[in-house]
Amino acid sequence: MKKWHWSLLALFSILILAACNPGDGSNENDSTEDNESAAEGVAELTFWSYVNPNQHDGQLLMDMVDEFNEANENIEITYEYIPHGEIDQQVSVAVAGGGLPDILMIDNPDHARYASMNVLEDITDKVQEWGEEAQYFEGPWASTIYEGKNYGVPFTTNALALFVNNDMLNEKGIEVPTTWDELTTASQQLTEGNTLGFSMSAISGPEGMFQFLPFLLSTGANYDQLDDPNAYRAMEFVTNMVDEGYMSRETLNWGQGEVASQFTAGNAAMMVNGPWMLPQVRNDAPDMDFSIALIPKDSEYASVLGGENLALPKGDHVEEAWTFLSWLSSKEQAMRFSEGSGQFSPRVDVSDELGWEGDPHLSVFLEAIDNAQPRGPHPAWNEIAEAIQNQVHNSITGISTPEEATEQAHQDVIEIIE
Repeated sequence: MKKWHWSLLALFSILILAACNPGDGSNENDSTEDNESAAEGVAELTFWSYVNPNQHDGQLLMDMVDEFNEANENIEITYEYIPHGEIDQQVSVAVAGGGLPDILMIDNPDHARYASMNVLEDITDKVQEWGEEAQYFEGPWASTIYEGKNYGVPFTTNALALFVNNDMLNEKGIEVPTTWDELTTASQQLTEGNTLGFSMSAISGPEGMFQFLPFLLSTGANYDQLDDPNAYRAMEFVTNMVDEGYMSRETLNWGQGEVASQFTAGNAAMMVNGPWMLPQVRNDAPDMDFSIALIPKDSEYASVLGGENLALPKGDHVEEAWTFLSWLSSKEQAMRFSEGSGQFSPRVDVSDELGWEGDPHLSVFLEAIDNAQPRGPHPAWNEIAEAIQNQVHNSITGISTPEEATEQAHQDVIEIIE
């Protein structure tokens, strides 16, 4: 049986128990509140988001919700902040016992899992009538699709690229690398004293897999194609970078924040990271002359998508929720949030109008987004990421050869998805 089915079976068992439970009167109270709202002609909706209202982007999003409420007297949206690490558990509890929100923010690799659980409303017809699909980058849009149907709309997006310390490269007369061979050679020449040529995160789980995946994709393989003859090359590349001393073995323990700290401290000449690290780099190393480049390639340039999607859990207020979602996703509002928060919009027209193509740093991330692929999408993505990243660790630590680790990762992934 598929491993990821166990979590679904457990969840469905909870659902059955919840359905059989006669209740404690809370549903009656909820019904009374709903009736009062209906009598007043106001649909009361909740929006679960993990964008912190105490931060600038969260306050902006709350302001936008308030503006929508003022303009729509028959709809009242309540913004509820749930930390990113807790929202998945909250959704599971709500599925079992009731109380799902009307609008839900989802980390894009989790979208397929929620859709497979029959939690989300199929909004394919609404999206087609809306007519805005063509305005979105292909990769972010693909992350909202499950089995050919649309279960949401992308809200923000990002991708990984290569940060380069220009001063270090210029001192050695090194051009910015564009291929794995060039990256290896440059890293060798830049590794000196306390400075290593290259850094990335290889930490366990989805974060490390997020950084490893561009290298796997660059071979022409993917998470479900690890039996491809070239797939092992990704495992071999990152292992060799550590074995040769061009990348710290501590990469196994570093998240993306620690990697950025190594870069700004001058301990790494190049790193793989995302646009959310631009403020940290500029703040921690204000005098550094740095540039952004596409991640060097094996057979093709590749990156991986991050970002958030918005979806509508099944409920009684789907029409009103869609009114809000389509408003928040409009060009005008998407531009407002993107410009105010500094986050990339998944809308091509917004990026074009904001002129980010003319920014030497942001333009490269836009190019990466345009060519990036989503993580999965697959309902068991977290298990898949854990299985592959475990083998990355085995390869780097010498427990397995890159070929053996790739073969074991293939077997583990097949066991999960079949």
